Amino acid sequence: MSTNNRTLCILTAGEGTRLLPLTEKLNKCLVPVNREAIISKILRQISPETKIVVALGHKGELVKEFLLNFHPQFQYEFVEVQNYNGVKSGPGVSLLACKNLLKMPFSFVACDTIWDRPLNELPTETNWVGVSASVPEAVRHMYCNLEINEQGEVTTFHNKVSPKDETQPFIGLGHIIDFEEFFKALEDSVENKRNYEIYPGLEALTKKSTLKSVQVEWTDLGNLDQIAKVSTEPFDFSKPDEFIWFESEKVIKFFKSKEILDKKYRRHQRIRKISVDGLGKSEHFIFYNKAPGQTLYNS
Repeated sequence: MSTNNRTLCILTAGEGTRLLPLTEKLNKCLVPVNREAIISKILRQISPETKIVVALGHKGELVKEFLLNFHPQFQYEFVEVQNYNGVKSGPGVSLLACKNLLKMPFSFVACDTIWDRPLNELPTETNWVGVSASVPEAVRHMYCNLEINEQGEVTTFHNKVSPKDETQPFIGLGHIIDFEEFFKALEDSVENKRNYEIYPGLEALTKKSTLKSVQVEWTDLGNLDQIAKVSTEPFDFSKPDEFIWFESEKVIKFFKSKEILDKKYRRHQRIRKISVDGLGKSEHFIFYNKAPGQTLYNS
């Protein structure tokens, strides 16, 4: 059974080094894939009734600004993660930073994880993690691989090592019922400098409770090769210090230079009668209504 009354924690704090050089200017969850931010693809699977806790770190001010301006239909709580880079950082550290807002059953997702169905279609009555059988064996050593018994319960974790044949990768999506036990194990792991990932908390659930596996179709958008595979753009017109998104019938643009952003905005205002409709500006973005039509190379 699932419900609309759930809390989701989205982990956006990391530096996204696998997406360099794009993440020199943006947080990885804002990287446009087919003109849509990765986090926007996640939000398409979320109902507006869901309470969303966002762990902020690298370029966190851009994440917050983007969500509040272009996805205002959700209720957000933002948490600044202090240790979001370096050897003592990781998704476990980010979840611990959000602990005070997660004192109830909650779901969590890495901000580069795209899955195949609405979150509300996934269970809420048990601890579970998403797994995918479709990951090629050649790259499975990059992930945390799980052994699963005949009842669909996770029994053993193999983190970023050559996996056994019967294991399946954990995709960075899950739901926690026994949150006190989960956070206790995470705190123990971090305080004793053993591990800064999520799986020590999950591993504790396999010993004290039950951790189910849920099969989903998964796209990992955390690396440049995978983004290139899913891209449907026939040409790459990107510029090194600018990004563009087409979302909710709007064109959204980011400029690394705020001076250039201000100049672009003032120019549009000067020629308003022959310029775009619905022009607006926030601190780091300008946006306007998307005009109907198509580009010449698609004609």
